[in-house]
Amino acid sequence: MAATAFKRAKPFFACIVGLIAAVISFRRGLGAQSEQFTPVIGKNNTILFITNIEHGLSNVHVATVYSLLERHPDITIHFASWSKIKPKIDRITTYARRKTPQARSVVFHDLPGPNFQEASGRNSSLSWMQPPGIAGLTGLNEDMAQFISPWSGEDHLLIYESIRDHIRNIDPAIVVLDMFHRPGMDATRGDGRLHAILSPNVLADCFAGDQPWLKGFWKFPAVGSGHEFPVPWRDIPTNIYQMGSFAWTMMFNAELNEKRKFLASHGLKDPINFFNIHQPGKGAFITQHTPAAAIPLDFLPANVTTTGPIVISGTSAEEQDPELAAWLAKAPTVLVNLGSLFEYDIGIAQDMAGALKVVMERTDVQVLWKLNRAASLKDEDWKPLVDVFIRNDRLRVSKWLTVDPTALLETGNIVASVHHGGANCYHEAISTGVPQLILPAWLDLYNYAARVEAIDIGVWGNRQSAPAFSLSELSSAFLKLVDGGSASLLMSQNAKKIQRTISRPGRDVAADEIARLAALGH
Repeated sequence: MAATAFKRAKPFFACIVGLIAAVISFRRGLGAQSEQFTPVIGKNNTILFITNIEHGLSNVHVATVYSLLERHPDITIHFASWSKIKPKIDRITTYARRKTPQARSVVFHDLPGPNFQEASGRNSSLSWMQPPGIAGLTGLNEDMAQFISPWSGEDHLLIYESIRDHIRNIDPAIVVLDMFHRPGMDATRGDGRLHAILSPNVLADCFAGDQPWLKGFWKFPAVGSGHEFPVPWRDIPTNIYQMGSFAWTMMFNAELNEKRKFLASHGLKDPINFFNIHQPGKGAFITQHTPAAAIPLDFLPANVTTTGPIVISGTSAEEQDPELAAWLAKAPTVLVNLGSLFEYDIGIAQDMAGALKVVMERTDVQVLWKLNRAASLKDEDWKPLVDVFIRNDRLRVSKWLTVDPTALLETGNIVASVHHGGANCYHEAISTGVPQLILPAWLDLYNYAARVEAIDIGVWGNRQSAPAFSLSELSSAFLKLVDGGSASLLMSQNAKKIQRTISRPGRDVAADEIARLAALGH
């Protein structure tokens, strides 16, 4: 059905793609015109971070705060978010003070209203899951409209006003933004403040639409497509269709436009503008783009800093959990961590357990499996498949990891990182030279899965069965990655080769750039 719909709509989208591109360019041009002024710069060496609490969105901010505390202790840091993230801020402050005792405390500001996940109304990954490409396009567009701005108009306004008041009371030299914290973006720009957007995403995720000759439509993979780069000739029509559909949704989505009208009626200037995220005249854009592991761009806007992987690495695995660290040293270990939002239902859990059974029967690896269960999942649904390996301690299963993922990877005992394809998980593995098995199920995750295969540092483990898993496909992917054969060895070598191109921790590069901007204050 999806393919039929595409064939019918293809001529229409071929005609309007130029119009859409022109509209996007016009809207960006309006934003560029508004940039011809000097941004407001507040108190010297004072920074305000505004972030969501979700790990995938906030980890780069938390890691950068850690580096600022450790390397720039003279700076005053304020952090505005929801209270669930405060323990993490307290923890990295403790880590930083071990190396820099004079580091100041981070001043935390609790925000009102629902957080991002609460506003979305989705507490399970199962409600986000969509197949890649045309088959998942309708769901992708609906999800992206909500993902860009899940808050109601009233909640957006409430959070916006709180942040605006914090900005005016703190008067920071620079505001560091999460680009999916739309109330924070609107409040910062409404007051004309100098700001830096700190993003976990790579350049192609953010600036494909800025490339010359409309390359964002035909050369760069559309979000959620899973296409190779450059997009093969055979896939260009579907890529144009997906990009055109996505752009149309972002411009004309009724729910988004109603929110925009409501917010504009309350005095917000250009609220929830997706096509003007980076405004070079008003601030910087900082991304953990790693050249050796990312799609290259032909054109890069001004005031963009690439850092390499921005990861949290405060204490070693041995310090966090000595017993687990000792277990990791016993044998080559596979880490299965599909992120904080991913939930296993019965079918997915059975396929994963079955694949782990196969790989442990045929190789000498052991497995650390973070299993976040859906409410319907019971032990008897999956445990009998792997119970023998649990009893002989070759498989450990838990809901939470007792050690930060980066610290686990840094032990040198992890031979494969199995994850959902999030930007942070991808870059954690890149930073430590660990091959990857990616199991994407929604949004941009498919493009990272395609990328690991393109640069031969991993396997897309559910290419044929996404967004679910297939026992046979997943078992084959595991074995290809860890069986010690020629393909396995080559992926390991390539991952290490990319790691060697990273000269500094990305969090330090980001922190130094933000500190430089903070020093412009009065």
